[in-house]
Amino acid sequence: RRKLAKGDQENVSRLENIATVLERCGTLVAVAEKDLEQSLGFAQENVLIAQQIIRLSPESLDHQSRLQIALGRVATTLSALDRKKEAHTTTEESFELAKKMLAQSPKSIIAVRAMAETWTLRGHVWTNKPGRETSLDEMISCYTSAVSCYKQGRGEYLKLKSPDRQPFWLTKALEAQDAYIQAMLAGLKKLRALSDK
Repeated sequence: RRKLAKGDQENVSRLENIATVLERCGTLVAVAEKDLEQSLGFAQENVLIAQQIIRLSPESLDHQSRLQIALGRVATTLSALDRKKEAHTTTEESFELAKKMLAQSPKSIIAVRAMAETWTLRGHVWTNKPGRETSLDEMISCYTSAVSCYKQGRGEYLKLKSPDRQPFWLTKALEAQDAYIQAMLAGLKKLRALSDK
């Protein structure tokens, strides 16, 4: 795939194919081999390919969504590797792209979903932000920010809800948001109890 793409840098279809393979390879090495560093390498290469695709077709929401998802994968992997500052920076890059997509097409399912996903990503990053030296007050602040992000994400997902037919992925996304919110609220309750002691 790399050879094919290298030989035809203007072929969006070939670039999309390599991006898909990179995404799958990144998932495979993270899950099957537990190799987060190699997974990060695939995710970062995927971001470069997605940026190249956007240069060829800058107005495509599908291509912007591909980049937003790729940035999210980089951010979550950085977070798992305990590279918190880089994870935060990449999350904000993904968030800014989602905002741009929503401004470009406010009623697009792709754009609204991207916004919901990046709010969720922000929640994950806040959840993982505390380190060993984090004070109790700072942890409470991080968890409070995470709850706020998850609620924002839930609100975005609700914009996609339809009384006629709700897609399976949306049902699962809303269930996940509720679980994240409940987990953070439970964590906050314990932290506040410790804080009162």
